[in-house]
Amino acid sequence: MPAILVVILQQTLLMGIGVVGGIWSRRRLYKGKSVMQTIVSKAIVYGAIYAVIAAYILTIHYRIFGYPTNGTIWTCIAIIFPYILSVILLAITLSTLYNRPETAIICTLWTSIPILLLSGASLPPEAFPHWMHTIGKIIPSSSAVTAFIRAQSMGADISDVGVEVIRLWALVAIYGTTAYLALKKRMSGRTTKSRTSNLLPYDNRHTLL
Repeated sequence: MPAILVVILQQTLLMGIGVVGGIWSRRRLYKGKSVMQTIVSKAIVYGAIYAVIAAYILTIHYRIFGYPTNGTIWTCIAIIFPYILSVILLAITLSTLYNRPETAIICTLWTSIPILLLSGASLPPEAFPHWMHTIGKIIPSSSAVTAFIRAQSMGADISDVGVEVIRLWALVAIYGTTAYLALKKRMSGRTTKSRTSNLLPYDNRHTLL
């Protein structure tokens, strides 16, 4: 269950930011905005919200259900901070691909089970083919799940999960770059825009025709 909670943090972030991205596309709110200002603003807002949620999960929720809490608070912060930040930047990147808010929900839901499996929560990573294990490394939850299980269940400190933390910071850099490039392209108007019919109720589309 602790591993699933980590994945839930990621999937709800991907879904929520994706829905907002779909709404922005539908209402054409991307055009004319500052790329860096948008990224920083989104990261601060979503990060603040999920910092509260993560604090609740790692304290109150863990104690209510009796999950092991052998890790120190500083080790947990060292893991959760780059984890949430990398997921936010990944979500911003993906949100530029959605022209409708419901698309984000559909795309996120069907990936939840594969992402959970690739995280190593159900099966050890060694049981997967090498190419699947490699794909799992580019998903933030894979490194975060491993780090959290080691920290909370086994009492590992920051030096024991250093590889996973470094990998999460590398994903922050990678997805920060992709978020910037994707938003820049979207805001410049070079991506395919939603059709005008998507902005109108279904009953009014036949009137335009």
